[in-house]
Amino acid sequence: MKKILFTMFVLLFTVPMAAQAHTVLTSSNPVEGQTITESLNEITLVFETQIEAGSTIALESAGQSFSFEEIVASGNTLQGRLTEQELPNGAYVIQWSIVGADGHPIKGEIAFNIELISEVVETVPAEPSTETAQEVKVAAPMTEVQKAGTAEQQEPFENSLLVTALLAILTIAIIAMAIAVFKKNKTPS
Repeated sequence: MKKILFTMFVLLFTVPMAAQAHTVLTSSNPVEGQTITESLNEITLVFETQIEAGSTIALESAGQSFSFEEIVASGNTLQGRLTEQELPNGAYVIQWSIVGADGHPIKGEIAFNIELISEVVETVPAEPSTETAQEVKVAAPMTEVQKAGTAEQQEPFENSLLVTALLAILTIAIIAMAIAVFKKNKTPS
């Protein structure tokens, strides 16, 4: 019976730690579902814990892959600098694959859109002439990039805490039942 209690005691502390061991994405630039209205030169992913070498990023849009000039994994951050000067408008998916500090490989995706806005403005000469109106492209006002870290990206962390709490409660309940059975068996009939 002492072995059972010892095993349950060990499980009480090891199972919750194992549930929290996996690295999760805490923020990104761009964020999930974001619409970017300015040129994107770099993708940054920040994870809960340190990531190892061998972690990588891929960027795809409508079956086309876009290459990175450089991908750097440093501490808990994975950054990729794009080789393209300006990505065309459309829907994109960042596919990331990392090796967490615990050695487990983890994969994920972040979908976002690019909508570079340009306005066509016609200028008319002051005096009538034989020249036609000229088209001039004027960039729309720049907007700030949204702060990384949406509720959807933080959800895995919250779920791991919930799982940990439930496992701890379940383990305590099992230990209490084992103690009750042990005491019942010790009591003379």
